[in-house]
Amino acid sequence: MQLDQLPLDVLLEHIVQWVDADDLLALSATCHLMHIVCNDDRLWQHRVLTDFWHAMPGLAAILRRQPPRHGWKQLYKILNSQRVYTWGENSGMQLNSCRGPMTCQVHYPCELEMLRSKGITQLVAGGWSFHALDRRGRVWMWGLMRPRSPFRAIWTSCVDSPVVPIPRRVKFPSHVRIHMLSSGRSHVVALDSAGRVWHWSNCRRPQPVPGCRASSVTATWRLSAILLKDGRLWMIPYPSIGDSDSSASPSTREKQPIEIHVINDNDDDKILYIAGMAAGVIVLTQKGRVFHVSHCSYRACEHERASAALAGRQLIALTSQHDQYAVVCDTVTVIGRMDGEEIRLLDIAAEDEDDAIQKIAFGDFHFGALTRKGRLLTWGVHWSSALGRGYEPTWPQIPQAVNSLDRMHILDAAFGGHHSGCLAIPREALL
Repeated sequence: MQLDQLPLDVLLEHIVQWVDADDLLALSATCHLMHIVCNDDRLWQHRVLTDFWHAMPGLAAILRRQPPRHGWKQLYKILNSQRVYTWGENSGMQLNSCRGPMTCQVHYPCELEMLRSKGITQLVAGGWSFHALDRRGRVWMWGLMRPRSPFRAIWTSCVDSPVVPIPRRVKFPSHVRIHMLSSGRSHVVALDSAGRVWHWSNCRRPQPVPGCRASSVTATWRLSAILLKDGRLWMIPYPSIGDSDSSASPSTREKQPIEIHVINDNDDDKILYIAGMAAGVIVLTQKGRVFHVSHCSYRACEHERASAALAGRQLIALTSQHDQYAVVCDTVTVIGRMDGEEIRLLDIAAEDEDDAIQKIAFGDFHFGALTRKGRLLTWGVHWSSALGRGYEPTWPQIPQAVNSLDRMHILDAAFGGHHSGCLAIPREALL
């Protein structure tokens, strides 16, 4: 039986929804029936929600009011052409693909044109590098990862991980499609579509983590954390530099994952999100309880002030970096510190409920807030122009818009040590 002989509902619900966008376009050109089937708006809605789920927070204000004005297929085309902007410190050449001569700093957002139309869905920033995930499950890296482990000083030779001045593909086996990324200071951990975990400190040598099927991953500065599909939490060591690396001791290479007990067995609460910090992992549960797992003790300690502030709220997102973390809720954002002694409530949408915070991005000492209307606000220390507004005589502690991006709708933001990046689409494309 040929495809055009199958019932229409069978084609839509059981066959073509599993076909990727490129093959859908090719299939639609084969015959009149396939043209009708492959242009069904429900099918392209499924493709948008599947391929660009990382961008959904940035599209919340648009999609909550009404369906895409020009249809889901047109929205897919717009998202497939979203742009990557970077700015801030360029010591690792993490911004070197911008136009013009190489400089140590980029004062305003500059588009990395090589990645336009690659279908980038997620951007993460390390200490001196960026990684980007595209809709096909491929990973792109540029900058400098600087190999770092407990047995190697941070400023040692970069022979094992050279500078990558323009985006290059991270080499995975051909069948692997990456689903999500998380970047530490000098290594990255990834989750593929089959639930397998990969990590690397050199984009030429990603390594699988055996024996686990995960639902989420996160990287700290020295380790990685894996949330297994059965709800258990593992900590795994820093990836080995390579077989020729003599600086890592045999005991390090043989280390096994360490299971972390966060919630009592008789408690009906479950882990919802995990996020890496400089020296540990922040864990957020479904009931809004916040725990910190230290690198030193591997014990979970509850942050009671943050847990009390989050009780009964609708939890949207958890992000962290260095020594701070943020939990975005329906009405307010709670920002806490690694020691659990202090929390801060951030609310920038008191006069406009439609412009509430969707995500907080952390660098070492600079911060960004992505709002529901696609604005990017930054504050903190402006070292190397990491705030994206050029030189500023003071260090603003109140979130302020990055005005050079006013014509762009920001979908995601990623901040590293002293550099920043975002994914954006032109606002006019959404009108």
